Amino acid sequence: MKKLSWQILIAVCLIVLPTLALAKKETVIIGPVLISPEVIALAEKEGKKEELFTVARSLSAQFIPAIAAINVLDIVERSRKDVIELEQDFASVAVDPDDKFLAKSGKMAGAKYVFLPQIDGFYDNVEITEHTAIQRKSLKREVFLSAIVQVVDTTTGKVLPSAVGVQMLEKEEFRSAINPQSGQQILLSLSNKMARSLAQGSVAGIYPAKVLTVSGNKLMFNRGLNAGFSDGDLVGIYTAQEVLDEDSGAILYNEMLIGRAVISRAEKAQAYASIKEDFGILKGCIVRKDNGVEAQPTKEPAVSPGSSERPVNW
Repeated sequence: MKKLSWQILIAVCLIVLPTLALAKKETVIIGPVLISPEVIALAEKEGKKEELFTVARSLSAQFIPAIAAINVLDIVERSRKDVIELEQDFASVAVDPDDKFLAKSGKMAGAKYVFLPQIDGFYDNVEITEHTAIQRKSLKREVFLSAIVQVVDTTTGKVLPSAVGVQMLEKEEFRSAINPQSGQQILLSLSNKMARSLAQGSVAGIYPAKVLTVSGNKLMFNRGLNAGFSDGDLVGIYTAQEVLDEDSGAILYNEMLIGRAVISRAEKAQAYASIKEDFGILKGCIVRKDNGVEAQPTKEPAVSPGSSERPVNW
């Protein structure tokens, strides 16, 4: 019995230790939000430079918490100047195990990815209509924002093709306009939505959601409200096949839709869904919001490069 207990203990360790190793998060650097010179010049010409910089400051402040809320990556802040080369230097420097600042320097070293956000489009249009009969003015305001996040792999210095671009338009209307230019609420609301959308897209590009459990016609996957999934959303379930690009030597992933599900309950970090179509859904399959593509049966085993176990390196 004693010998058997040791065998059980060893077996448990062999199962648990690899799981703990896989639980380690990758580290990412968040560069400051830059603004294209053309966008700055146009905003200055139209007298909207202050509004543009308000949006940029707000977006920069909210982008980091939006990524942190998804709880997939550890975040390090650095200056954008020479950020990729600097990170490669940090990763290559040996750390003295007796250094009392080891914990701090460990957090600063070896970031796998750099997120580089940039605003590439902006306008703030205000239209005031005078109603002479009632001696009032009404206001219509539209604010447009376009931004992109480039993702760089610091181990190679290459820009990944999973760059995320988002365009948003926010509107507001008032029946009585006293000082229509002074309000910042619409700017802050727009930048908040933009930050969440960019964060969700950036993380999903390298660590897509994946199925954790399948039981009958129910499944659970490892993303939820903070990653943009909500109750009632239709999601597609994908298997991925590794394909070697002989020209570049890169390993690519050919995704194939093998099912659909409707989210019945979304929590902050996970979601539960009812399967509507199933052509071979397994634990580890990738989950994305549905794009209307017809699901296909597959006889090949699923290769799941998603989430925290194995990132997609496009």
